[in-house]
Amino acid sequence: MLSRDLIELASAQYGVFTTAQAAQYGVSRASISRAARRGELRTLRRGVYAFEASFPVLYEDVYAAWLSLDPARTFAERLQNPTEFVVCSTTAAWLYEIGVFEPYGYQFFATRRKQTNSPEIRLRIRELPAEDVQQVRGLPVTTPTRTILDLLGEGYDLDHMGRLVTDAVGKNLPIDWPRLVHELPRHAEFYGLTAMDLLRELTTFADTPVEQAQVVLSMSASLIEVDHQIKTYLSDLLPSVMEQLVAASPLPDSTTDGVPLGRLLAQGQALTYVNHEGTQHALEETSQEEVCK
Repeated sequence: MLSRDLIELASAQYGVFTTAQAAQYGVSRASISRAARRGELRTLRRGVYAFEASFPVLYEDVYAAWLSLDPARTFAERLQNPTEFVVCSTTAAWLYEIGVFEPYGYQFFATRRKQTNSPEIRLRIRELPAEDVQQVRGLPVTTPTRTILDLLGEGYDLDHMGRLVTDAVGKNLPIDWPRLVHELPRHAEFYGLTAMDLLRELTTFADTPVEQAQVVLSMSASLIEVDHQIKTYLSDLLPSVMEQLVAASPLPDSTTDGVPLGRLLAQGQALTYVNHEGTQHALEETSQEEVCK
């Protein structure tokens, strides 16, 4: 029978543990192999197991890959230095459940070289600032903004990138729009676009008026004080987006795609913009009578 302490450790690690961790509780590799043959354990990857009695976790394989990079230390110990191995790229998007990427294997940023025999694990040597990392499903993951920038840097097609941004906004994930805009010029040349055109591609992909309104409102709230070209872009875009939203859902108290229409309209009406002549103007308020027509 396996150690109760090991069972408790695994329960604190989404049901997953390593043979190196088990050894610290006096459990040998031979004992683990026998337990696996008896059907008490599931083998997730070499040296990483889960208790069969535990319900399989959706991202169990990602936990196993991350644990395998430093197998002797526990989740709790590893998270004291969260930037050492960070989930990134398409694996990060998968954990956030945004975009339509089909990630091959598991991708991580690492602060040091680490040999791995697994072809599924891809490590990139990069030391991230703490502000580019946050905890997602118990793992250190690149922030949504950093994930978007990384995937742009990898050259994914703009349909995939537009869906990524739209999904991130739809899930209320925090996007640092000023930073995104600031860093777009270094990615735009690869796509054969200006930075402004790349911003348009990323922010006008939505399939529905609700999705489009969410993206534009999220962006607008952070970019009111940015340069003249972006102010003009937002000033021109927001009214038409709100009109489409009203036309799609004529009742102000209705819910479209699970989002209250009235909340989006109120946000749109509250934003004030500066037009290309530098004169402030507000989005014309749509009265309840007009919405109900």
